[in-house]
Amino acid sequence: MSENVKITKLKKVVSIGTIEEFSFNLCELRPISADYLDNDKIITLVNLDGVNCIYTINKSIDSNIIKKITFANRNITFIRYCGKGLLVGIDTLNREIIEFDNHLNVRRVQSYSQICKSPGFIDQYANGDIAMLDVEENKLCILSSEYELKYEYFLSKYGMKEPISISITNENGILICDEESHCIFELGNRGEINILYGKYNNPGTKDSQLAYPLYAEKLMNGNMLIVDSMNDRILEVNLNRKIVWKFCNDKEGFFKKNNLFEPNYARRNTIGDTLVVDKKNNRIIEIDVNKKVSTLIGNSNVLRRMFHYQRSVQRLDNDELLIADTGNNRVIQINKKYEVLWTYGNGKQSIEKGHLFWPRWAERLENGNTLIADGRNSRIIEVTQNKEIIRVIDKVKKNGEIKLHDPHYFKRLSEGILIVDSESNTVFEVNDNLDVIWSYDNLYDPHYADKDKNDNVIIADSGNNRIIIVDKQKNLVKEIKTIEYEKDLIKLSWPRVCRFIDDEKILFVDGGTGYIFIMNYKTNHIEECIISQGSLNQSLKYTRCIQFINKKLLIISDIESGILIEAEIVDK
Repeated sequence: MSENVKITKLKKVVSIGTIEEFSFNLCELRPISADYLDNDKIITLVNLDGVNCIYTINKSIDSNIIKKITFANRNITFIRYCGKGLLVGIDTLNREIIEFDNHLNVRRVQSYSQICKSPGFIDQYANGDIAMLDVEENKLCILSSEYELKYEYFLSKYGMKEPISISITNENGILICDEESHCIFELGNRGEINILYGKYNNPGTKDSQLAYPLYAEKLMNGNMLIVDSMNDRILEVNLNRKIVWKFCNDKEGFFKKNNLFEPNYARRNTIGDTLVVDKKNNRIIEIDVNKKVSTLIGNSNVLRRMFHYQRSVQRLDNDELLIADTGNNRVIQINKKYEVLWTYGNGKQSIEKGHLFWPRWAERLENGNTLIADGRNSRIIEVTQNKEIIRVIDKVKKNGEIKLHDPHYFKRLSEGILIVDSESNTVFEVNDNLDVIWSYDNLYDPHYADKDKNDNVIIADSGNNRIIIVDKQKNLVKEIKTIEYEKDLIKLSWPRVCRFIDDEKILFVDGGTGYIFIMNYKTNHIEECIISQGSLNQSLKYTRCIQFINKKLLIISDIESGILIEAEIVDK
């Protein structure tokens, strides 16, 4: 890193979005997985103060937790009970599969280095064979009981984008959750693969729709238990694809109860209790057949939430805020008392008048109207205060018409508009007649763009882990993939926010470190690095929007915690 770098840090002022003051550090426990050993005994894998450890719980005794186990020189990232007293775990530090008995004594250790690069999930057949999901290579490996490779399935060939979990069925098939296509696939016992539930590349809450499902398993009655993570719900679905049971967050006015917050795992025991890893609420809970909830480990102090996967935030007059409340399918204007002053969209995903589907960005215009990037409806709309749509941008003109797919961001220019259409991997500049006067498409999942007075465009090319600056002739003026910081070389990871400060200075946020960098891109000099720690650091790793109120105060849209954070820049 170049010399004379000003290093500052962020200090949280207040959080916005929950009635209770949101506490990140209420519990330093981060749940990973949980399994029934029997109807009363439970095994859990959690991260406690940065160390993965295993707790065993017995519900039949008052103290609940009966054993805590940590492993020296191991990093157990997943553990699953496979029945018959056998647990199988993944040790990513030593690149080994570990078999335990139900007292957590190690029975066998086997290297996976020659078979799998990055195992994320493991399960076992009744005959002792092993199924292992390689999340890096998008590959399913079937191993013999002696850990010899029998079959490989390269899941991209079957349309899977990001398979995240597997579960072996009683019929020796395998359920595969693919979070990015929002579907559950089934590998049959004859090797055929089909979509079992969900609508391919079409997330939502309507019939047969899911949004980032993270786990599914077949139950003894033939139904399927599904962890529909982004929709904050657990579903039981019958063979006719009908929902016969669900546990979710009920609405209370403009808020929702905080029953679940991005759960990632669930199991059902033989008496109908459901064990849930309620990931973002930092707890593991059990739901009985009457939907009574018991917290087994961890805690959350939040009772209700106003926002869900919110993206943009704009500060208006009188300290009011305009928020693209993405997951709740609405744009909402509130004051400091959480009074709703204006809203468009009532939570229902639809393209019909008065509705939105995952709005990504919103801006209040000088005339009082609101411009909205209505992402999954593939359009940008202008809406009056009376909620009338007076303009729709769903296509642009270049050698015919080009439809927008999922606009994530826009920036109004003196003439025209800059549009980041993430799903088509393209940034368009169009004039007021929607003629394309400039475009750039050598991108992967871009999230943000800005233009300076010299017609240079800066782009957060998020999926390619870089910030680029492109001139009017589409020449690559600058590409930033790494940053030197305190003698270390930081590789950028999923940067989603960037902008020009002036003709020479740029600002961008690195999703890997959560740092805000201010750089003179012409000299490569980092002029300021705004660092953060703990909760604020996590907030900035995933944010899609930061808005500076002045040189010292900014608002962060924390998509991971479902809140907005007002933070102050102070000297380190």
